Amino acid sequence: MNKSTQKIIFVDFYGILSSTRYWFSLENPKHKWHSYFAGIQDFLLVKNRELLDDWMKGKYTSEDIHHILAEKLDLNFDELFQVFVEDCKKIEFSKKITDFIRTISLYYGY
Repeated sequence: MNKSTQKIIFVDFYGILSSTRYWFSLENPKHKWHSYFAGIQDFLLVKNRELLDDWMKGKYTSEDIHHILAEKLDLNFDELFQVFVEDCKKIEFSKKITDFIRTISLYYGY
């Protein structure tokens, strides 16, 4: 399929493809890093939304974001990034949406 006829579908991640938050394990009050969850969310979702948007657009890698978080929030990069990686392995995806994406990709010949 050439560029002029290529169909692109954008799918929002949180709330559409998945309702699992990044760093969701930190929401557990028993997690050793629980006290940092609100700060991470506030830093990315409220105070630096453009940074989050740029990450989602591919302008930053996950490693870049975690280096920034580690520096700004005085956190250990390796531990924080490990939480992120382990949580990403457990993200639950909407079967309804993934099935729909498969269906339309077949329709468009992908």
